[in-house]
Amino acid sequence: MLDDQKMVDILVLPRLPDVMKMIEFNLFRPLPYFEKPEDNSKDTGIKVVPVKEPTWPYILPIYEFFLKLLGNASADKVFLFPVITDEFIANFINLSDSSEEHERTIMKDILY
Repeated sequence: MLDDQKMVDILVLPRLPDVMKMIEFNLFRPLPYFEKPEDNSKDTGIKVVPVKEPTWPYILPIYEFFLKLLGNASADKVFLFPVITDEFIANFINLSDSSEEHERTIMKDILY
C-alpha cells in the first residue's frame, strides 16, 4: 500500500494521527524481562541460543510499515513533524532495550 503514491495520499496522510496511534499501540509495550545467560560456551562447548521475543513476528510488519511511511515522498516533514513528538521519540528509543536483535536492527534503520 505504501508503494502506491496515490494510496498514501488518499488513505494514509489524511489519517496520519490515527496511523501513528496504531504504530504507538503496537510498538510501545512493556518489554519482557529476559535474564541474559552467562556465556560459558568456551568452558562447556555448549552454544548459547539467544532468546527470541515471542511477539516479534507480529511486530515486524508494524516496523516495516513505519519504515516505508518515513521513506515515502508524500509523507514529508510537513505531515510527520506534528505527529512524531518528543514523547514518541523517547518511547521509541526505550525500545532499544529489547531482547530481540532484529528489533534493535530495524530501529537503527528507522532512526537513521
